[in-house]
Amino acid sequence: MNLITKINVSLASIIVILLVNLLLPLNSIAGKVVYALDSSEPSCMFNNKNISTEIPLDYCCSEIEKQLACKKDNSQFRCYISESSGQYYLVNRQAFNTCKEEGYYAKIQE
Repeated sequence: MNLITKINVSLASIIVILLVNLLLPLNSIAGKVVYALDSSEPSCMFNNKNISTEIPLDYCCSEIEKQLACKKDNSQFRCYISESSGQYYLVNRQAFNTCKEEGYYAKIQE
Protein backbone atom coordinates (compact mmCIF):
# COMPACT_ATOMS: atom_id res chain seq x y z
CA MET A 1 0.00 0.00 0.00
CA ASN A 2 1.36 3.36 -0.90
CA LEU A 3 1.19 6.48 1.24
CA ILE A 4 -1.86 8.02 -0.49
CA THR A 5 -3.89 4.84 0.04
CA LYS A 6 -2.93 4.71 3.74
CA ILE A 7 -3.98 8.32 4.20
CA ASN A 8 -7.32 7.70 2.43
CA VAL A 9 -8.04 4.64 4.59
CA SER A 10 -7.19 6.62 7.73
CA LEU A 11 -9.44 9.50 6.70
CA ALA A 12 -12.28 7.11 5.81
CA SER A 13 -11.94 5.49 9.24
CA ILE A 14 -12.08 8.87 10.96
CA ILE A 15 -15.19 9.80 8.95
CA VAL A 16 -16.93 6.57 10.00
CA ILE A 17 -16.08 7.16 13.67
CA LEU A 18 -17.37 10.74 13.49
CA LEU A 19 -20.61 9.64 11.80
CA VAL A 20 -21.21 7.00 14.46
CA ASN A 21 -20.54 9.59 17.16
CA LEU A 22 -22.97 11.99 15.46
CA LEU A 23 -25.76 9.40 15.50
CA LEU A 24 -24.95 7.84 18.92
CA PRO A 25 -22.89 10.29 20.98
CA LEU A 26 -20.39 8.37 23.08
CA ASN A 27 -20.48 10.79 26.01
CA SER A 28 -24.23 10.28 26.54
CA ILE A 29 -23.83 6.49 26.35
CA ALA A 30 -20.94 6.54 28.81
CA GLY A 31 -22.86 8.91 31.10
CA LYS A 32 -25.88 6.61 31.14
CA VAL A 33 -23.67 3.62 31.95
CA VAL A 34 -22.04 5.46 34.86
CA TYR A 35 -25.48 6.60 36.08
CA ALA A 36 -26.85 3.03 35.88
CA LEU A 37 -23.87 1.62 37.78
CA ASP A 38 -24.11 4.22 40.55
CA SER A 39 -25.96 2.43 43.34
CA SER A 40 -26.01 5.35 45.80
CA GLU A 41 -29.30 6.86 46.90
CA PRO A 42 -30.15 10.41 45.81
CA SER A 43 -29.17 12.81 48.57
CA CYS A 44 -29.71 16.53 48.99
CA MET A 45 -28.50 18.49 51.99
CA PHE A 46 -29.04 22.15 52.79
CA ASN A 47 -26.10 23.64 54.65
CA ASN A 48 -26.70 26.78 56.68
CA LYS A 49 -23.48 27.93 58.31
CA ASN A 50 -22.16 24.36 58.83
CA ILE A 51 -25.50 22.95 60.00
CA SER A 52 -26.68 20.38 57.45
CA THR A 53 -30.28 19.33 56.99
CA GLU A 54 -31.48 16.68 54.55
CA ILE A 55 -34.34 17.87 52.38
CA PRO A 56 -36.77 15.99 50.07
CA LEU A 57 -35.61 15.52 46.50
CA ASP A 58 -38.59 17.22 44.83
CA TYR A 59 -38.08 20.35 46.94
CA CYS A 60 -34.32 20.14 46.35
CA CYS A 61 -34.70 20.09 42.57
CA SER A 62 -36.80 23.25 42.54
CA GLU A 63 -34.39 24.98 44.92
CA ILE A 64 -31.16 24.17 43.06
CA GLU A 65 -32.80 25.48 39.90
CA LYS A 66 -33.18 28.87 41.66
CA GLN A 67 -29.51 29.05 42.65
CA LEU A 68 -26.97 31.20 40.83
CA ALA A 69 -24.63 28.29 40.06
CA CYS A 70 -23.67 24.74 40.94
CA LYS A 71 -20.02 23.83 41.24
CA LYS A 72 -18.75 20.26 41.16
CA ASP A 73 -17.11 19.47 44.48
CA ASN A 74 -15.55 15.96 44.37
CA SER A 75 -18.48 13.60 43.71
CA GLN A 76 -21.13 16.15 44.69
CA PHE A 77 -22.49 19.46 43.46
CA ARG A 78 -22.51 22.56 45.64
CA CYS A 79 -25.30 24.92 44.55
CA TYR A 80 -25.42 28.46 45.89
CA ILE A 81 -26.60 32.01 45.30
CA SER A 82 -23.38 33.52 46.65
CA GLU A 83 -20.14 31.55 46.74
CA SER A 84 -19.05 33.32 49.92
CA SER A 85 -22.36 32.64 51.68
CA GLY A 86 -22.59 29.94 54.32
CA GLN A 87 -25.85 28.73 52.79
CA TYR A 88 -25.76 26.19 49.97
CA TYR A 89 -27.22 22.91 48.76
CA LEU A 90 -24.99 19.85 48.59
CA VAL A 91 -26.39 17.38 46.06
CA ASN A 92 -24.90 14.02 45.10
CA ARG A 93 -24.59 12.99 41.45
CA GLN A 94 -27.57 10.63 41.64
CA ALA A 95 -29.89 13.39 42.89
CA PHE A 96 -28.46 15.91 40.41
CA ASN A 97 -29.10 13.53 37.49
CA THR A 98 -32.60 12.76 38.76
CA CYS A 99 -33.39 16.48 38.81
CA LYS A 100 -32.06 16.87 35.26
CA GLU A 101 -34.18 13.92 34.07
CA GLU A 102 -37.27 15.52 35.60
CA GLY A 103 -36.65 18.70 33.61
CA TYR A 104 -35.05 20.95 36.21
CA TYR A 105 -32.18 23.14 35.05
CA ALA A 106 -29.18 23.87 37.22
CA LYS A 107 -26.44 26.19 36.07
CA ILE A 108 -23.14 24.30 36.31
CA GLN A 109 -20.06 26.47 36.81
CA GLU A 110 -16.78 25.04 35.55
